[in-house]
Amino acid sequence: MRSAAFYTWLIERGYRHNTATKTVSDLKSFLKNPFLAQQPASQQRAYDYRRAWTRYAEFVEAMGAPPLVVRPPPEPTALPRHLARRERRRKLPAESIPEEQWHMLVAAVKRAQTPQARVLEVLSQTALRIGDVLRIDRDQLRRALRGVNLRIEVKGGKEIVHSTDSAPEAWQSLYACMMRSKGCTNVASLCAKGDNPEADGPAYKSVVRLLHRLGESAGVEGRIHVHRMRRTVAVMMLKRGVPIEHIQRVLGHASLAMTERYLNEAMPDLVTKALSKLRED
Repeated sequence: MRSAAFYTWLIERGYRHNTATKTVSDLKSFLKNPFLAQQPASQQRAYDYRRAWTRYAEFVEAMGAPPLVVRPPPEPTALPRHLARRERRRKLPAESIPEEQWHMLVAAVKRAQTPQARVLEVLSQTALRIGDVLRIDRDQLRRALRGVNLRIEVKGGKEIVHSTDSAPEAWQSLYACMMRSKGCTNVASLCAKGDNPEADGPAYKSVVRLLHRLGESAGVEGRIHVHRMRRTVAVMMLKRGVPIEHIQRVLGHASLAMTERYLNEAMPDLVTKALSKLRED
């Protein structure tokens, strides 16, 4: 087994160091005594062996490495207890909005003449999270419109650099709205009293209420919420040939695996093609 090459491949796929190390270690443990491993001591060990084997099979297919010549570990009969609990809690990414309904929603957003609509217009063109936009202050946005990139703190305490050139009209409209509003310190205070940008704050709720109304008027099917807009923008970018690593940077994801999962349910064929192209480059 090519341990070093397998570990490097896992890191390039977006797995963390601890995960990649454990995967290599589990596979080595299985290969040390594959006959005993056919009857693992627990569901956890069975799950670990099978997961490591599956990842190595993907590595063999992608990199042309020599396959393992032992019988694969058995499928676990059930997930380990903690993983079953996590699976029940796991939130799948929101469905993307069909393209025709999306264009009708964007048109309805542009027609609306409220501060909340200007926030939605930015979200519909940038794939930023609503909380990230609500935190932007007026001076920061003014500097960004003069050519200085926005530095936005995203979920997890990380920072992404965003250029207003990606949606100049939407950002200009938002800034003009902020200039007309007295006592406006950030985008959150533009949408509601106070400057609370959190998900339970009045600014967030006012934007979501408007989105629900506009979504219903535009005929958007299913539950409409701001994260569904974010996913739709990402899917549109993928359809138009934007490289998946660029989409990862736009979304602010920590790993490429997260972006792959985010898009895979909507466009699995395009995701596979984008990842293949990335490996070739």
